[in-house]
Amino acid sequence: MTSQPDPAGRLFVAWVRAVRRGAWAVVILSLLAVAGSLAYLGQNLRISTDTEDMLSRDLPFRQNNREINRQFPQLVDNLLIVLDGQVPEQVDRAAMDLVQRLRQAPGFFGPVFDPAGDPVLQANGLLLLGIEELERLTGRLADAQPFLASLWAAPDLITLFDLLRQGLDRPDGGEVPAEMLAPVLDRLAKVAEQRRAGEAAILSWQRLLNGGEAEDGAANARRLIVLRPPLDFGALQPAGPVLDRLAVLGRELGFTTAPGDAAAAVRMRLSGSVALAHDELLSVER
Repeated sequence: MTSQPDPAGRLFVAWVRAVRRGAWAVVILSLLAVAGSLAYLGQNLRISTDTEDMLSRDLPFRQNNREINRQFPQLVDNLLIVLDGQVPEQVDRAAMDLVQRLRQAPGFFGPVFDPAGDPVLQANGLLLLGIEELERLTGRLADAQPFLASLWAAPDLITLFDLLRQGLDRPDGGEVPAEMLAPVLDRLAKVAEQRRAGEAAILSWQRLLNGGEAEDGAANARRLIVLRPPLDFGALQPAGPVLDRLAVLGRELGFTTAPGDAAAAVRMRLSGSVALAHDELLSVER
C-alpha cells in the first residue's frame, strides 16, 4: 500500500512542477527582484563617518553641542595648521606662501583664515595689546626709529655697517640706540659664525626689536592658519583627500613634520576637530 505525501510535501511537489513549467519566467522575476532590491539599497542604505553620531543625539551634552554649533558655525569642522620655526621672518614667509596656495583651490580647501596675515588685524593689532606691553613696544620702536628709517631708505649692508660704525664711534649720539648696539653686534657675530660653519642662520630683526632671542634649537616663532574644508561623511575618510594634499604642499614648500629637523626652517603640524576625527577613523580601520 503506497503512503500519501503529507500536505507540505504535496505543496512542495506542486511548486517544483510549476517552476519547471515556467522556468524562464521564474528567472526573469528573480532578476527583477534582485535589481529592485539593489535599487532600494542604493537609495536608502548610507554610511556616516561623522564620529559625533556614534553617541545618542538625545544626550544633554550633544544637545548643548548642537546649540553651540548653531550659534557659532565658524567653529565647526575646522582644520588647524600650525607652522613654527626659529626665525619669525621665515615662518611668516612660509605662512604667506602656504595661504596663497590654499586660496588657489577654495572649492577643495574651503575658507582660509590667517589671523596674523589678516589685513584688519595687521592694521589694528596694536589695539589688542595690553597697556604695559604696548608701552614697551612703542618705546623700543621710538628708540629704533632713526635706525629703521635709515635702513628703510637704503636696505643694504653698506647702510647697516655704516650705522653700526656710527654707534661705535658715538654711542650717545649715533642713530643706533646704545641699548640696541650690543644685541645687534652679538647676533651679527653669531650669524657670521654659523654661516661660516655651514649652517643656514638668519638674523631676525623682529626678535631684536621685540627684545628677545631664541634659544638654540627652540622653535618659538609660530603662525596658525584655520581651514574649513568640505567633508564627505559618506566616505570612510572624510578628510583624507585634504590631508593628503596638505602633506604634498608641505613637501613642495620645504616644510618638515619632524621636530628638530635642522634641514628645514619651518615645521608644519595639523590639529583641530577634522584632524582628530581622521585619526579616530584610522584607529577604527586598524
